[in-house]
Amino acid sequence: MRIPRSKLHARVYHFIRYLNVNKRQDDKIELIPYIQENRNNVSFIHNAKSDIDHPELSSRLKIPLPPGYQGKPARDLLGEVIRPWLALLQKDFDFGFAQIAQYDVISFRVYLHLIAGWPHKVIDFVELMTSQTNQFDLSFIEIIMQNLDFNTQNWATIKGGMSRLVWSAVQLVGFENIHINARVHKIIEGQDGRVTLQTTGSHGGTFDKAILAIPPAALHRIHERPTWSFMKEQAIRSMHFEPLYKLVSRS
Repeated sequence: MRIPRSKLHARVYHFIRYLNVNKRQDDKIELIPYIQENRNNVSFIHNAKSDIDHPELSSRLKIPLPPGYQGKPARDLLGEVIRPWLALLQKDFDFGFAQIAQYDVISFRVYLHLIAGWPHKVIDFVELMTSQTNQFDLSFIEIIMQNLDFNTQNWATIKGGMSRLVWSAVQLVGFENIHINARVHKIIEGQDGRVTLQTTGSHGGTFDKAILAIPPAALHRIHERPTWSFMKEQAIRSMHFEPLYKLVSRS
């Protein structure tokens, strides 16, 4: 995993600094540069090594694109659509977000076809070369916000692996405060704003706040929970998880 050096991820860096201040000095989390792109990167497409940024890639792969889209790398085609939105967000985030929110009800694929006027062949080609399958079925806002991060020039990762961040937090919280197989079956919101969790074991309790870091399907399996506002319930139902798989080979 990698972390962009952007304001959107400032809380992550603050959290790392907090862990480093409050743990052993000889076990600090060390951030190192992450190389996002390298000229040695190659893609294997149609049984051949290819440069996805080559302007004639579509013709080499015998993918028939309309004349207005030929001779352009897929990344450049995508940039023509998203760069104006990214510039708007970087200039005035609140105003820019209000502008992209008008397309919140459609997927990025629908936006490309109906708003940007792209033929389906172009959409499939650009998705194949720049992202994973079905990525463009995510909402328009999701794609724009993802690219707001990926447009960042400088990235970092954790020396020794990102799991060191989790283990540092575990050591700070204490193993005695982490309970495995304690299934939550009831969530109660008190009038004072505090939250009570009841579990199948003896590890429940009342807390100032509770963060449910679980998939929506797991939330629906909790037998008793509050009924939240319509917008919050709709947001929970609309959450989409992407099953991503990465395969790395080294020679």
